Amino acid sequence: MIVGLILITVVGIGLWHQRWEIQHAIKSTAVVANASRALRCRGVSRPILVMSREPWEITYSWAGGMGPGSVEVKIQSDGRALVSHQANESAAATLSTVTVPEDEIAAIARDVDESGLLCLTTEPRNGYRVFDLGKYSLSIAQGSYSKSVYVDECHSVASPADLFRTIRSIRALKPILGPEVEWGPYATSSVPQPCTDPADR
Repeated sequence: MIVGLILITVVGIGLWHQRWEIQHAIKSTAVVANASRALRCRGVSRPILVMSREPWEITYSWAGGMGPGSVEVKIQSDGRALVSHQANESAAATLSTVTVPEDEIAAIARDVDESGLLCLTTEPRNGYRVFDLGKYSLSIAQGSYSKSVYVDECHSVASPADLFRTIRSIRALKPILGPEVEWGPYATSSVPQPCTDPADR
């Protein structure tokens, strides 16, 4: 009986310690990521959308890759949104206007702010290219301020995850914006080949 209690106690302590290590690792990763963003954003003048009362607009687009077509979404801070998409076989783009709920607008603003999106800078890829990727682009405009960030075959950013955090939030609005908002490349391939053509850079 005593041996059984000792074993249960030891196992319990082991499981608690393992859980603590996992939680500590997750928190440490988050701290490092937050510290990296804070360093990246140091001295960068940018709007904080969550706290702003001034209207703003975010534009998401994907085009040019090996996929079903191209798509562009313009979302206003008041919820108005314009969706434009054109399938590869279509002669003209299809336009539609929708309204994005206030809580979803707030979530997008929070993602932009917390990810440090407006502190990212698009730069040439170093020594490799991603074929068939197309171009993922996000643009923010508010008053006289504007910022565009994108990734494509020959360009990327220091933290793609921070860029795609906001992109995922917009694409998650598929029930509102339409299935085309999820358009993207069918497949991509990374090749250790520099983008030496001036047109690629």
